[in-house]
Amino acid sequence: MKIDKLAMIIFSEFFKKINKYFLVLLGGLAVVPLLLLSFFNNPGSDDFDYEFKRPFQEIIQTQVELYNNWSGRFFSIGFMTINPELFIKFSVFRFYPIIIISLFIFVLFWFFKLIFSQENNVTVLSIVSFFVFLFLFQIPDCCQAFFWYSSSICYQFGIVLFLVFVSSFIKYKKSKKLRFLFLAIVAVIASIGSNEILMLLLLFSSIFYVLIKFYYLPKIDFIEIFLVFIIVSFSIIVIFAPGNDARILREGEVLKSHNLLLSIVKSFFYLGKYFIKWMPIILLTAYLFKNKVYEISNRLNNRFFIHPILCFVIISILIFSCFFIGFWIKNYVLPDRALNSVFFFFLLFMLYFVCCSVLFYKDKFDFVKEINKKEHLFLGMILVLLTFSETPISEAYFDLLSGKAYKYDKELSVRNRIIESSKEIFVQVPMLLNCPKTIYNSEVMGLTTDKNNWKNIELSKYYKKTIVIIPVNKSVSE
Repeated sequence: MKIDKLAMIIFSEFFKKINKYFLVLLGGLAVVPLLLLSFFNNPGSDDFDYEFKRPFQEIIQTQVELYNNWSGRFFSIGFMTINPELFIKFSVFRFYPIIIISLFIFVLFWFFKLIFSQENNVTVLSIVSFFVFLFLFQIPDCCQAFFWYSSSICYQFGIVLFLVFVSSFIKYKKSKKLRFLFLAIVAVIASIGSNEILMLLLLFSSIFYVLIKFYYLPKIDFIEIFLVFIIVSFSIIVIFAPGNDARILREGEVLKSHNLLLSIVKSFFYLGKYFIKWMPIILLTAYLFKNKVYEISNRLNNRFFIHPILCFVIISILIFSCFFIGFWIKNYVLPDRALNSVFFFFLLFMLYFVCCSVLFYKDKFDFVKEINKKEHLFLGMILVLLTFSETPISEAYFDLLSGKAYKYDKELSVRNRIIESSKEIFVQVPMLLNCPKTIYNSEVMGLTTDKNNWKNIELSKYYKKTIVIIPVNKSVSE
């Protein structure tokens, strides 16, 4: 055999393997820098604050006080008050992002494996990788999702709990084993108690699910009704927590809050804005892999799908309700940590919408027409170029490869040594010169020149010293 023919065979086989595992490689491309950045992670200001809640022996009393005076998030806030001083002293913050990312991927695999039960593990792993890639491609704030512990427990861990709930419920429906129903109940209660956005999405999604299922299959499933009752009951506990009003009163009344017309108008505006922002990459990748989407979707039970227009309306209502609650209560668009959860559900439901559309209109439009190699290569190149434009994935690579994350970690190590070794009550520390966007958020991290700033106060309470940054002759915030 001639060398050139042998080379062509090897080359061809290599690209067959690459094509088979392309989506897995794509997901790995997005996840690897985040895992490596974890080793440079440091606690934010709120993380120091939770150390000053009551000790573990008084955990119940602490939760009652927080529920009455701070927030209705009975699970996430309660979880964080279990003496996080241990987390700070033993540098758990460096490993937590690895843990939460791994949990996220694991439960996604479990979830998709139950839905696509006829597919092999490689195909399911490809679906998971594809989803993770799209999630990280446009996630509003990577830091608040995975690296800022206080935010991650409330929001990203809440998403993990949601996936555990849905997966456990599907597993129960298939096996009828009560342990999965019990796990589903525990997980849904915990996810409702994680944050208000997740609670709202769970509440509306469960109601839509029961109504649509009853329409297509008119019989009562008492277990599903029981789960909806649990969701509604615990949602009421979150909504009517005295701590919600107490917190709003402390933060002060916001101008034009509780304005119905303004809240509706602004919610519609941001609904359109984020649809336009998030949709293109989903549609591009759906078209790029349309043959695979059609092939996998076609093997699912047709009762799994609903009319795409109805699906789109439900998605719009769910996302609209999230924006509305922010404008109604405080007349502001949701913070990025909450938008992370909104985007997760948007992505999940939009991929479902794509499948519904492909199968519903398969006879009217030629969805299964093969994409030629040139078109496939061209779209693939666009996807790669977009990935390394200004996206969270490219920012993670920049923070890692530029050494910015390493320098940031070293600067904080020097700062902490200065604070710990100082015998003075008033301590001045150097200002941070490196603030990597992926693992640092100026809203909740860093210090200022003002000793009365809340960020300075949290760190000062922890070290029992008054801490400010240099220079002190003007107001500076990192």
